[in-house]
Formats: sequence, C-alpha cells, structure tokens
Amino acid sequence: MWRVTLTVAETEATVFAELLESVSISVSRFETTSRGLWAIEAICERRPDRHGLQCQTALLAAALGLASPEITVSRLQDFDWVAHVNKIAQPIHVGRFIIRSQQHNRIGAKDIVTDAGLAFGTGEHASTRGCLAVIDLIARRYRPRRILDLGCGTGILAIACSKTWPARVLAADVDPVAANTARENARINDVCMHVVNSTGFSNRLVRSMAPYDLIVANILARPLICLAGDFSRHLSRGGMAVVSGLLRRQERTVIHAYSCRGFILKHRAALDEWHTLVFAKPFR
Repeated sequence: MWRVTLTVAETEATVFAELLESVSISVSRFETTSRGLWAIEAICERRPDRHGLQCQTALLAAALGLASPEITVSRLQDFDWVAHVNKIAQPIHVGRFIIRSQQHNRIGAKDIVTDAGLAFGTGEHASTRGCLAVIDLIARRYRPRRILDLGCGTGILAIACSKTWPARVLAADVDPVAANTARENARINDVCMHVVNSTGFSNRLVRSMAPYDLIVANILARPLICLAGDFSRHLSRGGMAVVSGLLRRQERTVIHAYSCRGFILKHRAALDEWHTLVFAKPFR
C-alpha cells in the first residue's frame, strides 16, 4: 500500500481531494497545525505515478490561479485499508436513504450497503449525497420505468433507484473495477439491476435499453457537457436527467450545453461546493 499526501488551503481542499480519489481507495482531509492549511492523504493499492500526479495537480492549481502543491509518496506497511475504511465509516443519512457498510447493523428498508472496494463511491462525497437527495425528491412525483446510472462507480445511485422504483435499472462505468464493485454491491443489497462496462453510450446494451425515463450521471463537468447530445437522443420525451460532479463555477456552462439541446432546468441542489442539476426533456 502507498500513501500520497499534499497540503493546500482549506478552500481548495475539496477539489484537490477529488483529484486524488481517482487513483486511491480512500481519501481523507484534516486541518494541520498551520492556520488555514489542510492536509489531504490518499491511500493507494499500487505505487502511484508521482510525476503524473504532480503534473495533474500543477494543471489544476494553474486553472485555479494557485501555486502547485508538492506531492509526497510513501510506502505503507501491509494493511487491509479497504476493510478498515468500511469499518470506521459511519452510516450516512440522505432523505429516505441510509448508506452504510456491512459492519453496521440493518437500519431500514432503504439501506444501501456498500463495499467501496477499489471504486469511487462510499456515499460521503457531496455530489453523491446531492444525487441521492434529488432522487428522493423526484420519487415523490415521478415513476420512471427505465433508468440508467452512467458512471456508476460503486453503484450507490443505481441501487438507490432500484430500491425506490419497480423499474429496469442499468448501471454503466468506464472502469471495469468499478463495474465489478457495483455488481457485488447489487448482490449484497439483493437488487436486480444490470451492470456493464461502457464508455458513455458505447455499450450495445446501454443503447438498446433506451429510451430511458431517467438518466443519472455523477461524473465531471467536461464529460457531462460532451454527453448532452447523447442524453437527448437516449432520453424519452418527458424524461429527466440528473447530472452532478460539477462545481458552482462550472454550472453555467453545463446548463448552456443542455439548454442548447432543448432541456429545461427543473431543479438545482448545492452541497458544499458541488452542484446537482435536474433537467427535463420536453414532450415535444
């Protein structure tokens, strides 16, 4: 196991932690003894590419108008960090949903039991919680029959949809490790849903199950913008799209991309620095 650490200002901690989440199994943030500075620590299963990470952080820092933080990579003694993270993670309550690990006792019918494995998604991230809150809101007045979770990670959102509606649910992720983790989590939660490895809508099953009544995509702003046309083609008329993984400063660009495709912004939710948007496709 390997540890990656860097130190940034408190206001930038979230965005740099998000960067490290793509290469790690666990990311934590804590305040240092220096006022206003936070340390970010990521645990990786394999030795990370320090040079590559330093380049990525430099690009991110440049985009934010900051000096690039120095990255430190160190070797850890053998330890089952995945089991440790799952054990200490506390249940997360969002609307009707409770996300918990297998080490915690059953709480309710809408429990979502997760094993993070090597995939992103334990329910802690603000964009995941934002999507769950929106799903809870949509469920009060909408009954989708076909649902797609695009970029599913550990499958939390697809499982939430499966536990909310009697619908056909398909989860897809570009990362085969994430897809396998989502399948295992679906089994643990005893829900019926298909999970496939797919880059966007490239998988045949993802295309053949369309049109969807609901598409949920908790990814990043740039791919969300690029996928606006595919969303329009694969959503049913009157269907809804929940998109997240974007920062407040990126919201206007994402809204413009979907508005140009005829979508109507129905709802926005902000949690910490992360925003979740709900679009509806007109009936005509």
